[in-house]
Amino acid sequence: MSAEIKKEIQLEIAHVLFMDIVGYSKRLINEQRALRDTLNQIVRTTEEFRTAEAAGRLLKIPTGDGMAGFLALIYARTGEPDHALPLIERLLSTPGAVDNFEESITLTDLRLRWEWDPLRKDSRFQKILAGPEPKTVYN
Repeated sequence: MSAEIKKEIQLEIAHVLFMDIVGYSKRLINEQRALRDTLNQIVRTTEEFRTAEAAGRLLKIPTGDGMAGFLALIYARTGEPDHALPLIERLLSTPGAVDNFEESITLTDLRLRWEWDPLRKDSRFQKILAGPEPKTVYN
């Protein structure tokens, strides 16, 4: 890689906040909106949020658990099993958490898809794969 290209590459650390409201999908639309607004107000009062917003470094992406599945995959592929495995465990027990092909998180996906290969030697991942389908938690 040339020196000119190296100068243009800058690595940055990103912090991701997943906001989860228990029973959200079971509520009426107006209740969902009110809960989301309340949670957003709480987050926006934090010093970290205000600092990032003032610096123009805040990126807000409204998304569901699909993003958590994608993040678990990123952690797995970059050698961060301590971050990937808790997300995987949570998503496996969340009803309908990730149901599209690209970010699908099911035991079958974890067993068969090559994308999860970096976790295969981890005993915690092996335990997840060897176990029964996790019990879905409905709140």
